[in-house]
Amino acid sequence: MKLFDIAPAYEQAMLILAQMEEDGCHQDEIDEAMRMIEQIEGTLNDKCLNIASWIRNLEAEAKAIKDAQDAMDKRRKSAQTKADRLRSFLLTGMKIAGVNKISFPHFVLSVKQNPESVKIAEGAPLPPEYLRYKDPEPDKAAIKAALKDGKVIPGCVLERGESLSIK
Repeated sequence: MKLFDIAPAYEQAMLILAQMEEDGCHQDEIDEAMRMIEQIEGTLNDKCLNIASWIRNLEAEAKAIKDAQDAMDKRRKSAQTKADRLRSFLLTGMKIAGVNKISFPHFVLSVKQNPESVKIAEGAPLPPEYLRYKDPEPDKAAIKAALKDGKVIPGCVLERGESLSIK
């Protein structure tokens, strides 16, 4: 039985039990209904336990994947930094030696001119036509504080959602 089948069945059984008690049904009938509810409740609890365990396993897997990605990113950055330092070291050595090109069977080393790039001095006053501005974005922390203080901001409301905690 699926959780989405069990939950309504449990709710319906509880309503029937309440109606039976209200109608003054015999205690044996009420006891039988309670046993059925306990059985449904056990099934519901088992299903919830299984799903929560699955969630925990998936979260652990996601964390392991993220940890592996972080480790790989760190290794990638380290390798790239080392390659950049060695490239700079090799370029400096070739320039000092006055060599612009060296051919090998596997590759060719050559000193080349890069495209022009702009260097801007720290704090240089630039005319507005040479500046770019980011689009404004809502300051949700300030909006939240204002709403909590009772201010009305058109199109904004405080809302509280729900989440499942597994401890």
